Amino acid sequence: IIAPSKNAYQKISEIEQMIRENAEDRLILLMLGPTAKVIVDDLQDLENQIIDLGHIDSEYEWFKMGATHKVKLENKHTAEFNFDENIGSVYDQTYEDEIIGEVE
Repeated sequence: IIAPSKNAYQKISEIEQMIRENAEDRLILLMLGPTAKVIVDDLQDLENQIIDLGHIDSEYEWFKMGATHKVKLENKHTAEFNFDENIGSVYDQTYEDEIIGEVE
């Protein structure tokens, strides 16, 4: 499920509803800033495991690069730099095929 990259909390009801509608037999991974923590708490009644991954994707990218310090990542938001300009696009059909919904 794709959720807004900014001000996601304003759409929290819609995000939570879409998660509930698609939760059956799924591990739920969230990467949604502070809103993720609220969603984990709000959806405790689900039997799913729900994990707030935070910035693990950036950490993994730096690990793969062998980076010894945090650097800006070309194709994604890097919270440590709070720099959202000139982020390159990447097209991945497998990723596109896995999207089950979008909250705008």
